[in-house]
Amino acid sequence: MITLAEWLRPLIEARKARAEKATQGEWDLDGGSITNGHPVDQIVDWVYERADGEHIVENQPRQIIADCEYQLAELARHDRTHRCDWGDYHTPDRPCTPLKRLARIYRHRDPDGYADLAEDWEP
Repeated sequence: MITLAEWLRPLIEARKARAEKATQGEWDLDGGSITNGHPVDQIVDWVYERADGEHIVENQPRQIIADCEYQLAELARHDRTHRCDWGDYHTPDRPCTPLKRLARIYRHRDPDGYADLAEDWEP
């Protein structure tokens, strides 16, 4: 059976790769458009709801890359058996609390895979 870390790593790596391929730079909401530092440099030419535009800008590539780098580093800490900062004893087949919480972030990206894994450890 696949471990939680084995399930998580490709999801995080794929998310990071998508962000690295996206237009880099400082995204901004300019009226209804998402721009890259200048009004004529549009990434998205129209967003109907301001809240959607704000959400897109808050999740620009550099933020997603930083999030994924942190998550991959956290995952690397869990490549071995250890006692976690939370006091949990972590093994590959018995994930600790921080790793379970990290997995919950990705549960919507692969709901079937998550459900198969979560039945073994989720409270």
